[in-house]
Amino acid sequence: MVLIEHTGRLSTGVRYEPPLLSEYFRFPGAIVIWSIIPALAEEIAWRGYLQPRFIQLYGLARGIFFTGIVWGAFHFTFDFGPFMGHQEIILVLLRRLTMAVTLSVILGWITLRSGSVLPAAVVHGLYNAFWASVRRFPWNLGHSMRFGFSQDCCYFAIAAAESIQNFP
Repeated sequence: MVLIEHTGRLSTGVRYEPPLLSEYFRFPGAIVIWSIIPALAEEIAWRGYLQPRFIQLYGLARGIFFTGIVWGAFHFTFDFGPFMGHQEIILVLLRRLTMAVTLSVILGWITLRSGSVLPAAVVHGLYNAFWASVRRFPWNLGHSMRFGFSQDCCYFAIAAAESIQNFP
């Protein structure tokens, strides 16, 4: 029951304890840990090892593009289910490659600008944490997830276009 106290504030009649200081310094949650660690490993492999070699072999734009293709292909094993039809498989492939190449441009730019894979790993980890947290909400069903992923592709494509203009 909601009551209006004599001070004019709304009251639910429930008293809350003040937060403990230790709550502000807790160990990061599993989502953060499992988002950052694989991102760091991937950035070391893709942007730290593969990207410089591809850039040396194929030039800047094609090197980053091919790094995105390989990175996207690496994720194919996580994308498919046993009950997917041919059309859905093709859409998932296109979506994965579009996102991987787009993110490859952004993360490649961050790596080249900073001279380190660590800033790209942080961005990649935050991106992973965002998607891991979005998937936890009950309203996020298949069709809204597909729309959200498509919308995300558009945002990252815009960011990639901006990054290309300011490439090192």
